[in-house]
Amino acid sequence: MHLEIGEVINSRYKVVEELGKGGFGKTFLAEDCLRFDAPCVVKHFIYERSENNQEARELFREEAKILLNLENYSQTPNLFAYVHEKDCLVQEFIQGQTLEAEFEEQGTFSEQKILELLAEMLPVLKFVHEQGIIHKDIKPSNVIRKESNSKLVLLDFGISKRLNETSPIHVNNLNIAMNEPYSFPSGTIGFQAPDSHSSPSSDLYSLGATCMQLLTGYSPKDLEINFGDRWINKWQTCTDEEISDSTYVLIKKLLSSHAIDRFQSAEDALQELESIEYIRRKNDIELSTSLLSSSVNHYKSQAINALADFGQESKNAIPDLIKLLKSQDDQISSSAWNALVKIGSETVIPLTELLEDKRVEIRRKAVSALEQLGTNASAATPQLILALEDSDPEGDVCWYATIAIGKIGLPAKEAIPSLIKRLRDKKSGIRAYAAWSLGKMGLEAKDAIPVLLETLKDENNEDAFLAGLEALEMIGYDISTININFDDGTTSNAKEHINFQREEQAKALESQRNSSGSSGNKGIFYLEWRRPLSANTPLI
Repeated sequence: MHLEIGEVINSRYKVVEELGKGGFGKTFLAEDCLRFDAPCVVKHFIYERSENNQEARELFREEAKILLNLENYSQTPNLFAYVHEKDCLVQEFIQGQTLEAEFEEQGTFSEQKILELLAEMLPVLKFVHEQGIIHKDIKPSNVIRKESNSKLVLLDFGISKRLNETSPIHVNNLNIAMNEPYSFPSGTIGFQAPDSHSSPSSDLYSLGATCMQLLTGYSPKDLEINFGDRWINKWQTCTDEEISDSTYVLIKKLLSSHAIDRFQSAEDALQELESIEYIRRKNDIELSTSLLSSSVNHYKSQAINALADFGQESKNAIPDLIKLLKSQDDQISSSAWNALVKIGSETVIPLTELLEDKRVEIRRKAVSALEQLGTNASAATPQLILALEDSDPEGDVCWYATIAIGKIGLPAKEAIPSLIKRLRDKKSGIRAYAAWSLGKMGLEAKDAIPVLLETLKDENNEDAFLAGLEALEMIGYDISTININFDDGTTSNAKEHINFQREEQAKALESQRNSSGSSGNKGIFYLEWRRPLSANTPLI
């Protein structure tokens, strides 16, 4: 009996298209008519050989029972129905990409990606084995990354078995509890352990073989052809990836050809995995991220500081840190600000979104963080241009936006007209940094020359005067043609004056470094332009 496209099974599941064909039948995409046509998978038993037909049919039913046994576990498919008269089982449709497809699209996996795969799949196997189930066919095509949450899901329990009896096997004078499920049929060549008995350890071998193929691009069968029985010790030579000794030892132990030398349980493998530095750091980051929701500020502060120390590795904590940045607790908010800055470019988009917040204090925090990110904040340029017109009564948002654009430099050249407008701002600091930012644009800012020359006429504002001279020089204007008349009757050209100011600035900085506990020389012009939360504001 064959299923037809359009056929409705059990008055509920409408067959839509064929997905594939295997040893025991066909797999179809279907729609659940009682759940708004939600997609599901129908597996239809068809076994065309005369031998082992009854055993194959029992194995198909066993798959349905196993899925029922694993019901509601998030990383295996759920069973929806078993329709006896149609020889069909209906299970959850997992939208996503298998590791095999991921490999074909992106190429070999990095060591970090393999460690993350193991960190996720070993707990899955631990759960499955604790239910007394051996999968028997773990390979890249039977693990899928769920589109909705990127979690890995173990597929195809078609040849899996539940363990009913345990018998001791003698290996090297040791008694090992080895479970021997019914052996028909066997798993995939190369991924199946060379053991005579299936056990949790044999599934771990298959997981190791999966990791090895994703790392090298070669299947176990290919490596066996090239290296013979020595391939388990030679696979590392087939990858350009720099594999750490700890990762190599872990995979080697998963792939041991002798069951006694292999990990005996997923829990054993997990313990060794968690001793690897990358996984330790990953676990610490996850723990710190979970503590961000603590009601105890002490724990919350420690977690934020730990995430800041991890830098870019803490990127998954960004949404939670953004929430804390909005906190009314100044200490928590400041710590979150620091962590977001240290994480780096991954924070640009969420910080940019905060520039539209109704609260001016939030906009100030967001734009000051973008200023600290410098060139990494280039994606925020359009919003930074809008921030130059912000309604902040203190002008801080405009101030930081001006500096941020200057740090970004040429990639933000679309901001030049807005920066020219800021040269006439009421606040001298903003005028000075608008000039500095225009100077960072070089020749692209030549249209600013007339307005910069105009700013030099403001004799009462040395800040904007010096910044304007430097900007003109950076744009390419010959400032040696500009003469400066001083109150004492002396005259100097602008080039000489700027060089003198730079020398004085260098001396002042050196003095500041040598002054223990000094809060800075308030009379030096570049210090007057600094704003709170702007430790890396450039010196003009």
